[in-house]
Parts: sequence; structure tokens; C-alpha cells
Amino acid sequence: MHLWSLGVEEQFYILWPLLITIIISRFNTRGLLILLIFTILSFRINILSAYYFSLKVAFYFPFSRFWEMAIGGIIAYQKIKIGNTFIANALSLVGLCSILYFSFYIDYAKTFPGFWALIPTVSTFFIIIAG
Repeated sequence: MHLWSLGVEEQFYILWPLLITIIISRFNTRGLLILLIFTILSFRINILSAYYFSLKVAFYFPFSRFWEMAIGGIIAYQKIKIGNTFIANALSLVGLCSILYFSFYIDYAKTFPGFWALIPTVSTFFIIIAG
């Protein structure tokens, strides 16, 4: 399991900079839109894999999990950070509480990754942009 995880991360770390470089050099003004489309397509593959194939396919197929890391990549690419301290603290708290709660709530009976993967991904997004 750990080797698979590292393999997916390595693929992402190789593919993401190449993808960004190609998109920025060819489509400078529409770069973010294209990256968002790739992210949404990956999420769609995740949903289709989880519900029409098997959870193993959805979990282990790199393109069905690419969207999770791509969200972090978009944050870094856009340099997104909340400037308001109150909002940043609130988002951070919501993200942390959500991760803690759903780490006990999500079990094998849930279709994960599927839509359930949105919860830890969006929660982590909140924590990252909160700084």
C-alpha cells in the first residue's frame, strides 16, 4: 500500500509540473481554466470508477485520484491564501474538525473514494488556504 501511494505521488510530481508548463506556454490566459477542467475530469473518473467498476479500481487507478492532489497544485499555482485572520482561523477549524469527524464516520460501507473523498480533500483545502 505504501509503495502504491508513493508511486502515485511520484507520478503526480512528474506529470503536474509538465502539465502546468505545457498549459502555461500554450494557453497562458486560460491556464487555470484548463487545469480546473483536468481536475474535474479526474474527479468524474473517480465517481464513474467507484460506482460502475469497483472501489479498488477507483482507489488504485491514478487518474481517478489525480484530482485530489491537483487541488493542492492549483492552490500553489494560484498562490491562494486567505488574508483575513478571522476567516482563516474559521476555515482552519472547520477543516480540522471535519477531518477528525469524518475519519471516524467513513468506513468500508461507504463508497470511498467516490463522493466521500470530497470531504477530506475540501477540508485539507480549507486548512491549506488558511495558512
